[in-house]
Amino acid sequence: MSAPLRPELFARLLTLTERLSGEHELERIALVVIDEAVDLLGAKLGAFWKVAPDGTVVLVRGVGYPEGALEKLDRMLLTTRAPLTDAIREAAPVWLRSREEFAARYPDLEPQTRGLAGLSTIIAACLPLVASGRTLGALSFSFEGSDRLGDEDRQLLLALTRHCAPAIERAMLFERTQRTANRIARLQRVTAALAGAVTEDEVVEVLVREAIEALGARSGCVMLPTEDGKYLEVRYTFGYPEHFIQKFARYPVDANLVSTEVYRTAKVVVVHHLDEYLERRTSTAERVRAIGDQSFLYIPLVVGERVLGVLGLSAREPRAFGHEDSEFIEAVARQCALALDRAALLAREQRARAEAEAGSRAKDEFLAMLGHELRNPLSPILTALHLMRLRAGDALVKERTIIERQVQHLVRLVDDLLDVSRITRGKVELERRPVEMGAVVAKAIEMASPLLEARKHRLSVEVAAEGLLVDGDEHRLAQVLGNLLTNAAKYTEPGGDVSVSASCSDGEVEVRVKDSGMGISAELLPRVFDLFVQGQRTLDRTEGGLGLGLAIVRSLVEMHGGRVSAFSEGHGKGSVLVVRLPAIARAQAALELDNARVEASRTALRARRVLVVDDNRDAAETLAELLRAFGHAVQVALDGPSALAIAATLDPEVALLDIGLPVMDGYELAGRLLREGARRPYLIALTGYGQECDRLRARQAGFDEHFVKPVELSRVVDVIDRINEIAL
Repeated sequence: MSAPLRPELFARLLTLTERLSGEHELERIALVVIDEAVDLLGAKLGAFWKVAPDGTVVLVRGVGYPEGALEKLDRMLLTTRAPLTDAIREAAPVWLRSREEFAARYPDLEPQTRGLAGLSTIIAACLPLVASGRTLGALSFSFEGSDRLGDEDRQLLLALTRHCAPAIERAMLFERTQRTANRIARLQRVTAALAGAVTEDEVVEVLVREAIEALGARSGCVMLPTEDGKYLEVRYTFGYPEHFIQKFARYPVDANLVSTEVYRTAKVVVVHHLDEYLERRTSTAERVRAIGDQSFLYIPLVVGERVLGVLGLSAREPRAFGHEDSEFIEAVARQCALALDRAALLAREQRARAEAEAGSRAKDEFLAMLGHELRNPLSPILTALHLMRLRAGDALVKERTIIERQVQHLVRLVDDLLDVSRITRGKVELERRPVEMGAVVAKAIEMASPLLEARKHRLSVEVAAEGLLVDGDEHRLAQVLGNLLTNAAKYTEPGGDVSVSASCSDGEVEVRVKDSGMGISAELLPRVFDLFVQGQRTLDRTEGGLGLGLAIVRSLVEMHGGRVSAFSEGHGKGSVLVVRLPAIARAQAALELDNARVEASRTALRARRVLVVDDNRDAAETLAELLRAFGHAVQVALDGPSALAIAATLDPEVALLDIGLPVMDGYELAGRLLREGARRPYLIALTGYGQECDRLRARQAGFDEHFVKPVELSRVVDVIDRINEIAL
């Protein structure tokens, strides 16, 4: 049984333990332990080593070593044959009594340490640091002199490791907690970066950058398969020499390389040391050796059962890439694989959309060309018919009537073709103004009346002459309803019933065209407004048409901010087509009519940048159009946040603000515009509140003018014209 330590030595160990109890940083603990131990034992050299998460043994602190002595030994694989690694692997001390014993047990290592610190005779000790059944690292000491490591010294060393192991365990736990927190933060950063990465190249750049930074690797790259799946292609690299990138930029997936093995098997491959790599892939040994890296990690990028590519990392020194490292990088790789999959889907969707748009443009251009080419011969035919009527009198009346009817039918078909072409290319411009739906229905009936009369249909109309105001192009709306009435006449047996009715509710004007005709099948109903879609026809095709009419109807209605729908109980039970358009109040119409009374030639004294804010879209856009007619540059917002965003770029000189806005009211918006704008805009309040207290509150909020709705346009125009430079 060993003799107990001398009281003074035991007292110093207790003092050391007390000092360590207040430390939680590993570097600080290493400093205290090694400096105290070297002094206490009289050692020539001392070092503290830890087992890193990647499985290597890393120097934390060394004392007594000359500069540069530990450059090649400051990180070792646990598999290395050395006193230090033996002590850690076996969790038992290694005692060396002489240099001869050292050389005999470690012949490969002895030449690297010969002459170290000028020692002729080395007595060495390597002691594992064990806590909670885990070996955390080791302490190593070297002594000069053959009799320096006695029994009491060994007891002291063993006691030292027992006293400092708990503090080291606590510090390493703290380190691990910090690493975990850092990696969680890094994963969050990766997620945020990937959210903004749209293309494959952007995704792989994030992956390589984050992986290299997380593992301290020197080089990295991502390899993705080509579209045909026959090759792997390097898509992003960092840290590799140019000649290496060029050599391995593209290679077959069945090539004898580690990256292709990972791609084919979807398994992670870790190469701890260059020699191990060279043993696995002798054919590429020289090229890989030229890089200068010593350890390699390859991770497949997997979504489901599909391998999308391979992430390759390499480090300058031999590394084990431990469980924590691999787990973190695999988590990053999974995120990036999903982002890659998303980017690939987006790229395919964009290509498909571009192809579809190209095809659509080609179709539109063809329709436009066809329509114009058909129009050219129709004009002289119609002119010739007029001449025949003038010259031939009553001769050939029947024949001329047939020709006129068929030419008019052809003209309608050509008009439909041209309308489809113009609408799909965005060439239709609406001439919008407040219009009564009663007047629109009257024009539509006039357009469809020849067919209605020819088929002897009973037409009923329930549409008020006034009170159904919409903001629209009267000609185009008449075309919409004319198409619906013509369709009703076509697909209703002679002598049938056709009706048109209109009403206003919930801020919409609704027009219903109903017939007692053949109806619409359940299969056709969802597609009835698509281009070139038609119901079942008779063999003689007496109804005619190209299936364009309802598609034109839907496009024109949607251009007016409305919607159209169809209903039918099935074959032989008739159909109902409903058009809904935003209604406008009579006060808004009065504002438009007020503008019509202003001289058309009048222009503003000076064009201003004007911001109009009103949650009533029709009111805002109508006012904006009127101000534009006077030469002002006007933008519209429907709420406060949108107004602030527009103001940041428009820098308005004048702002007309509704008070009762959603999100933030007009008073708050006024304050924000005054505080945050590059200039002070001239503020005009537009509100339904006209009490004196309302005017006072507007002035307190910073408004320069207060108008009560409905406001006369001339007043708004005059105020803007009178604004001088000082007011702005």
